[in-house]
Amino acid sequence: MHAEYRDTHFQAVEHGLAWPDEFVIITAHATTGEKWTPAENEAADLDLERELRQRSPWVHRLTGYSPHTLHAEPGWAAALPFDAACDLGVRYRQDALYYVSRNVLSVSYCDTRRHSIEIGRFGDRVHVSERQPIVRSGYSQLRVPASELKTTIHEHPQFAAFIAGLETHFAKWRKTAAVSLAELEEEHGGEEVFLGSLDKIAKAEISARLKEIKGDKDAKEEAAVLQQGVQSGAQEAWE
Repeated sequence: MHAEYRDTHFQAVEHGLAWPDEFVIITAHATTGEKWTPAENEAADLDLERELRQRSPWVHRLTGYSPHTLHAEPGWAAALPFDAACDLGVRYRQDALYYVSRNVLSVSYCDTRRHSIEIGRFGDRVHVSERQPIVRSGYSQLRVPASELKTTIHEHPQFAAFIAGLETHFAKWRKTAAVSLAELEEEHGGEEVFLGSLDKIAKAEISARLKEIKGDKDAKEEAAVLQQGVQSGAQEAWE
């Protein structure tokens, strides 16, 4: 049995659900390791819902998801006997299903290997939210709201370390360029001449570096800093 089955959590969209003492959690989507088209998954899900509602007075949407990858798969919680649910799982080409008895969550194969394996407390794994997890193959749900993405990235230690390293690299580059500028000042003399030459050298150095890192995805932040230097003016950039 796939290890992912033992780590699954569930998301309900209805608040205040009265969970029966015993029920099953079953899905009709492609089982782990198989790939179906979205249309095939949706059609199977509709057929399963229809049949469950004919056979059980208590049926509610329950989406299983991985707390690690956040891959989600919509399913149904229904008050059905264990064996009847396993037979249904076989018909819908399912590898396994979940069984809950007095808040004890178990997983079982649907075929002749069926045998409930206790994996924890259902109450510890069910979460209520009106936001459905993303259910698209190869995609995961964001861990933070989109409005908080920028702040989350900027405050992340790895990003902060990256920016610090970038600033250190840029400072070393400025120091190297300053040697050339000092030599230029000594050679030409005069503040006015020096400042004019400084402007030319600064622009030339920055332009050369921008050309060097053009198209480098890892150097986007550095390119942004250099572009800002160009826009601000060489005299201000080297003060």
